[in-house]
Amino acid sequence: MSETAQAKSQTNRKRRYESLAFVLTASSILILLNVLAANFGIARCDLTENGIFSLSEGSKRLAKELEDQLEIVAYFSSNLPPPHNATERYARDLLAEYRAASGGKIRVRFVDPSTDEERRNAENDGVRLVAQRIFANDSVSVVEGYRGIALKYLGEKKAIPIVESTTGLEYRITMAMRELVGEKIRIGIATNKQPEGAAESFSHLKRALRVYDVVDVDLTQPISPSLKALLIIGPELEFTEDELKHIDRFVSHGGALGVFGGSIKASGFGLEGEAFDSGINRLLEHWGVHLRSDLVADAECEYAAIQTAAGPMPRRYPYRPILTFSPEERAHPLISGLVNASVPFTSSIEVRTPPEGVKVEILGRSSERSFRSQGPRFNLDPARNFYVEGELERSPVLATIEGPMPSAFGETAPSDRRSRVVVAGSAAMTMLPIPEGQRVDEELVTQYLALPLNIVDWLANDEALVAIRSKNVDEPRLNVPALVLKAQEDINIAAMENDVEAALEAQERGKAALEAWNRKKIAYRFVFSLGLPLLVAAFGLLRYRRRRALKDSISFE
Repeated sequence: MSETAQAKSQTNRKRRYESLAFVLTASSILILLNVLAANFGIARCDLTENGIFSLSEGSKRLAKELEDQLEIVAYFSSNLPPPHNATERYARDLLAEYRAASGGKIRVRFVDPSTDEERRNAENDGVRLVAQRIFANDSVSVVEGYRGIALKYLGEKKAIPIVESTTGLEYRITMAMRELVGEKIRIGIATNKQPEGAAESFSHLKRALRVYDVVDVDLTQPISPSLKALLIIGPELEFTEDELKHIDRFVSHGGALGVFGGSIKASGFGLEGEAFDSGINRLLEHWGVHLRSDLVADAECEYAAIQTAAGPMPRRYPYRPILTFSPEERAHPLISGLVNASVPFTSSIEVRTPPEGVKVEILGRSSERSFRSQGPRFNLDPARNFYVEGELERSPVLATIEGPMPSAFGETAPSDRRSRVVVAGSAAMTMLPIPEGQRVDEELVTQYLALPLNIVDWLANDEALVAIRSKNVDEPRLNVPALVLKAQEDINIAAMENDVEAALEAQERGKAALEAWNRKKIAYRFVFSLGLPLLVAAFGLLRYRRRRALKDSISFE
């Protein structure tokens, strides 16, 4: 072998060693960064729009401020069928985030309850055995297993008995932690303004507020200043002068108030409604808003089951409007993270001139395809035909009032106290439309009652909980084109007006827009599935050819 060839061979061998050393060094650095990120929260990055793969600031702060060791034991059986096996992976990543944020105060263990002792431990910790069906080979089999989480702190335990899915898991874990370590904030619910037994209708809301110390409030007595917030839900009895004075004194001295409905009450076994003056407007008008005695009917609405000869059939029910929040409304902490919300049987709100220094803000409006149905009586039967009454217009149904609230009765109030009031036209938004006897899981309650729970958190100045809950309510999804939404709105309003020709024309437009959208989604899918790998391959080929050309240009002569 010539000296030139030998030198060239040694140079190539050296380059290979250098390349190998570079790859090993780069891999070691990446592994080290991964370990640091997983255990100490260093260099972690979540690029999802809603941050669903990282902790909210409220969860991080709670984990960091723990005064003692918190142990989290996750029980997940190894034979979990899809999609629950993916849930375990998400739970591992999420609990690693809690451990990293705590600075060593949270210890996490994952247990596969495969022995009798481990299964007894899971049951003792409050985690339940659940049967899961597996569909395979044209047959159905049932597999029993565990998928729950237990938290232990200073001798106390809280459990998430069954992890149904990844949705809302951070909220449930943080809520359990707060119950274990935090001093509960007291809020009150007025209980003497509903008929006997009516308070049970918002029992789901009370259970969902377990992170608070919820107490019943008798408005005939002065309201304790130790309450952070007072909720008045669907009053159907008129307020007395003394009761209004007690509410007025509580708010003007810095208390927070949430008013849900109060101008309509049901009658006729729930199939009729009537206008009702509870007297709450005597306070609200003094602070800048008026709750009208009407019902908002909207083409953007939920379905209701109606009885037909063929059995129950779903039908759009305009008295169950669905609010879609604008980007400006979603910028408010009370709405943050919510895309839409249901507000059944809601009255509209009129803005009046607020007192000096008091700010009134509308945070929820019906769609442009809505109208206000006037009383004094309302037919609530979902099987009836709806006809447009008056002008189609957007109506405010949710408002906030902030600032130093003056007394409506002329009493002296501290000038340095700032109060918060939320006025919602719907009392039914605090209730779950669940048939009697049907199982209600916590995930369903958290999602359906997201808006009223956000309202309570905001009134109690607990905006960290708003951020945690809203992050999981609306998962990222493709934005539906405006043409599809517009066609659906036209179909809904044409149906309310019994205009068959307009409904068919809108249906054709919607079908064409939907087909165009589907073609675009397929194109995007191919671009991201094939285009990116081809782009990476082209970059590698280009780099290879440049290095090969550089290598060929080197001469040792």
